[in-house]
Amino acid sequence: AKGKKGDRKRRPAWKQADNNGNGLLSLGECEMFVQRALTHAHPERVVNPSAPDKKVARGELVFQHFRPCYIRAFKDAADYGKDDGTILKGTLNSTASDFVSRREFRLFCAYLVIYSTMYEAFHQIDGGGGELGESDERIELAEWLKGYAHVRD
Repeated sequence: AKGKKGDRKRRPAWKQADNNGNGLLSLGECEMFVQRALTHAHPERVVNPSAPDKKVARGELVFQHFRPCYIRAFKDAADYGKDDGTILKGTLNSTASDFVSRREFRLFCAYLVIYSTMYEAFHQIDGGGGELGESDERIELAEWLKGYAHVRD
């Protein structure tokens, strides 16, 4: 949500994400924020498909499955604001577009939802129902024709 109502809802999330308090989020901070939120929301232990003898929090599996979405959301949000090329204080060669600012955090959150939804729809077609780990990361014409009608809101 945009505006004061959205700001009130995002403020606690920003404080969790900006754990060093410098007003900028690195990709690592964004990923840790998302990973903590998912494992908190889905703590139940399940079998890890890549290591069947181990159990992990379901939130960790969701995090791994959707990781490409977080990276894309970070990059697109970080690129939104003005970047005049000035090297940021305390960094070797980083500029504003290497981080997500508080102003860009709203976009990061929106992009997370948008890109994750698109990724899940892709996997519903490609992976035969969207189950974690069942996709080969490409869609052939036969898969598209068979699956696109099953993707719903």
